[in-house]
Amino acid sequence: MTFLSVKIKQLFLLSGLLIGAGLPLFGQAYPEPMTPPRIVNDYVDLLSEQQFNMLESKLRKYRDTTSNEFAVVIVETIGQDDIDLYGADLAQKWGIGVKDKENGLLILVAVGDRKVSISTGYGLEGAIPDAYAKRVIEKYVKPNFRQEKYFEGLDQATSILMGMASGEFKGDPTQKKALPGALSLIVIFFLIIVPILSVFRGRRGHLSSKPAGFWSMLFLASQMGRGRGSTFNDFNSGGGNFGGFGGGGFGGGGASGSW
Repeated sequence: MTFLSVKIKQLFLLSGLLIGAGLPLFGQAYPEPMTPPRIVNDYVDLLSEQQFNMLESKLRKYRDTTSNEFAVVIVETIGQDDIDLYGADLAQKWGIGVKDKENGLLILVAVGDRKVSISTGYGLEGAIPDAYAKRVIEKYVKPNFRQEKYFEGLDQATSILMGMASGEFKGDPTQKKALPGALSLIVIFFLIIVPILSVFRGRRGHLSSKPAGFWSMLFLASQMGRGRGSTFNDFNSGGGNFGGFGGGGFGGGGASGSW
């Protein structure tokens, strides 16, 4: 037996041992979290510095406010791997979310593959069902990504997902929570009825008899309709230091798509 045939035989033997042990010959490597720790890990510099800072700050403040950990990972390629499985495995490996609450979420973007996935931790699977995650990808991520508006897609998607996680979107996630009927009546009262009454109460053509606090009351009434679901601009600044993910678990919930 020649030296070459011995080496070939050894190679086949090693391959058989690896396959028998359930180990791939060529496994896709998972990236390690960037240093210092951050919520947005952009390995291809897809986002500008300003865009990165805005998204990082937004997600940090959201985490500090709710304890939900939403992370974004941007890579060039995941090779031949299924992006759903890859995203769930990566989120599990990194431990995104709080361990006791399993409230992590990962948006994974593989730019070269033109693929994106949303992976939800165990604790968020009820608030963000797979069908809702899919709609976010279809309505916010893909249209923006096709125009190379990557930040816009990620910004809009994270805002909608925040609303879902807070229980603010039911049914169609594109619709904001409706103003309650009683609150609508209050707003109508201050916008229409009070000014009319003020006119009738005026004496000798003077309208100075309006209720003293009318404009203050009107302002308060207008603000009453501004629930947490009305805007996410409050998350565009601030946020505490980030020391790393908390050890949350993932079971494969979420969705994916290509653009």
